[in-house]
Amino acid sequence: QALIPFTEVPFLEKVVPSIAQFFSSICPKVAMKNCAEPSSLVEDDDRSGSPHSNLSLSSSEHQMNRLCCLFQLIIHAMNSGGRPLLLFFDDLQFADKSAIELIESFMCNSQEFAGDIENLQFNKPVFVGTYREDEVDDTNNLQSFLTSMKESSHLIRLTDIHLETLSAAAVNEMVSETLRLPKRMTKSLAEVTISKTDGNPLFLRSFLNAMVEEGRVYYSLAKRRWVWDILALSEVGVDDGVAVLLARKLLRLPMNIQMALRIASCFGMQVEDWMIIDSNVLVNLDHAVYEGLMERFGSTFVFVHASVHSAAYNLIPDNERSAVHMKLGLEIIFNKSAKLDCVDGIVKNLPDSKVFAAIDQINRSRPISISNPAILRVLSKMNLRAGNACMEMSDFQSAQKNFLAGRAFMDTNNWVSDYGLMLALTNGLCLTSYVNGDSSTLVASVEEAMLHAQNHFEDKFVAYSVRVKLLVSRGCETEAIECVLNALKELGESFPQSSRDWSDLDDAKAAFFTTKLLLEGAGIDSILLCPIMADRRKILAMKLMNIVFLNLMLSSLPHTILISCRMISITMRYGVCDSSAFGFVAFAIASLSLMEDFEFSYRMGRLGIKLLEQIGTKSNSTFAARVTTFFTMFLNVLVDPFQATLDVLDNTYMNCMRKGDVDTAAQCASFHFHLGAMTGMNLCLLGSKYVQYYIILSRKKQQNHVMILNIVNSFVSSLLGSDEIVNRCTTGAAMSQDQRLRLALSKKKVVVARMIYFYQMQECFWKRDFDNAYVYAERHSCQKGPALLKRLLLIFYKGLMDFYFAR
Repeated sequence: QALIPFTEVPFLEKVVPSIAQFFSSICPKVAMKNCAEPSSLVEDDDRSGSPHSNLSLSSSEHQMNRLCCLFQLIIHAMNSGGRPLLLFFDDLQFADKSAIELIESFMCNSQEFAGDIENLQFNKPVFVGTYREDEVDDTNNLQSFLTSMKESSHLIRLTDIHLETLSAAAVNEMVSETLRLPKRMTKSLAEVTISKTDGNPLFLRSFLNAMVEEGRVYYSLAKRRWVWDILALSEVGVDDGVAVLLARKLLRLPMNIQMALRIASCFGMQVEDWMIIDSNVLVNLDHAVYEGLMERFGSTFVFVHASVHSAAYNLIPDNERSAVHMKLGLEIIFNKSAKLDCVDGIVKNLPDSKVFAAIDQINRSRPISISNPAILRVLSKMNLRAGNACMEMSDFQSAQKNFLAGRAFMDTNNWVSDYGLMLALTNGLCLTSYVNGDSSTLVASVEEAMLHAQNHFEDKFVAYSVRVKLLVSRGCETEAIECVLNALKELGESFPQSSRDWSDLDDAKAAFFTTKLLLEGAGIDSILLCPIMADRRKILAMKLMNIVFLNLMLSSLPHTILISCRMISITMRYGVCDSSAFGFVAFAIASLSLMEDFEFSYRMGRLGIKLLEQIGTKSNSTFAARVTTFFTMFLNVLVDPFQATLDVLDNTYMNCMRKGDVDTAAQCASFHFHLGAMTGMNLCLLGSKYVQYYIILSRKKQQNHVMILNIVNSFVSSLLGSDEIVNRCTTGAAMSQDQRLRLALSKKKVVVARMIYFYQMQECFWKRDFDNAYVYAERHSCQKGPALLKRLLLIFYKGLMDFYFAR
């Protein structure tokens, strides 16, 4: 009480709130020798009036001195009465300058209080501090503190204790005692445990507890002891905390092992032994496996954790990484023996695995200046080969990266000297950027192909077709249709463009009945015996009509019918091709729209399937998926149970996404969701499907199909009594059904308008608002469309409402 005035207690409580509980027992024991009261020091300094007083000590320094003095008094009071005092400071590597100064003041001034002070015995306190030595360098505050302590060794006895991780023998002993088993039985478990924890005692305990909780280590009542599956334990990943320790351990390894880890890290989380040409590096990687930083499975070295891989890669200076990647890539190609002049021939003989590995390293090396045109050409060819292989494996993201890298090694002048290579790279970019939803790259690639391609229809076809798909996906159907019809006109297939009104069906009806007579006169057998189409221009025309048919269904029924009829007439005259099978299914859908003659339509659809089977392996898988999808959606759905159709659509959606056929996949997704809502699928399950489809189709920029999903989802959310699903997925204000209806009518998207009328009718029906439901049903019935199922359901609903009104 004589030493620390009560005015100082609030100050101490503000710094260390828990100190207040000790004051009642500490203050009576406090004594001080030749030490002025801290508060008096401050007051005297404030009253001195010296013009230089504020220059000698700043306010923060006053506070720091005040804090140090008060804490010294508290600590020495705790150290009185013959009780030994030990102060423990953890993680000193994180201490800032003021904390270090405070600790230093405790240690340096403790000697002044040792001995007998006013009959109170003071012991020499013991200070224990811990820190991680690999996190302390010359710039760390702790380093200067340790240096000064060592220089004061005549006053303070300083002892260094270096803590190592547990050895393999110690871990085995620990596991043996924990499981009450002999060491010979626990040796295998101890080896796996130390590889996963690096011998850290804390992580050892956590790892073993986790393995027990997961059932990988369990007590067997039959054997009456603890047992484990060593293979299952080996597959367990390394914990993040252990990985941090391993990353630090990496920095303490010999330089030759660090160099090997640097090289391995350039290949990613794992590397095959054949990718590394230097045998000394492989030997050092085996040492890294022994140290627990990597694991080896046959010929594959794998980093135990991403943070260890990151630490190894960060050992390479930023300005050297490009050169290292280039060196590794060239070594895979040349194997230290070949000359650059032979590179083209060498690459042709390389297996795909080596092409992938080499070109991945070389692409990472950019920007590296390579002036040899032959080398640049070969690197572009390697990227083209890798990109095509990635597309075959449905890895369109990697394929696009390869095509971009190959294009980067070339310039505009190569369109003259390496026309075929440039066209192939650009076409690859068009296809992959469309699948990946990368609109900016797609637009640039299409423009480049249109500008430099020499033959209008042969060489520009990929860019042409992708451009049409892009326009449609953005909702620009009119522009897309006009673009395709102009192209078809140049190929000798003209169509009327005077009207896009759904009610103007005169030309379409005439073409339909003419084609129907042609088919009835020819017979199914003669159609199946048609020769293979040889006219390249007609094949291109069939492909274009195939691409645009789906999009015309949402915009122009006359053109839908005309295109299906034209595909049939071209097939009958010039022979069959990949698109012919789709032409018969398209004609069947047109028949449903015009005649609602299901038997004839189904027969034509089955003919398309038979033609597809007859073409067999010659058929393009994209066209095959589209044929079966359209047959299922518009024809088979009226024959098979709805659930069977839903399952087929869901499976086709996933298969088409893997193949990169985004158009067919989007159609499957929107129709699956649409059919599920029409036929009584569980609403909560529909909501989860909406989230899945919406995220993927939005990423793929399929705006038309996203619009259909939103139309159906508004109905689902309304019945669920919540708009939670919409808010979870969409950003900005969601459109109402009425807003969507006005937009569809303004753009003359009659099919979309009919769909909205249908769901408005359903929503009103299930909410028992039968008057409005009947109004929407009448509006829907005013116009024709290709969806016979909806018309049948509409008749069913209207019958129920008529029955209600009659009652």
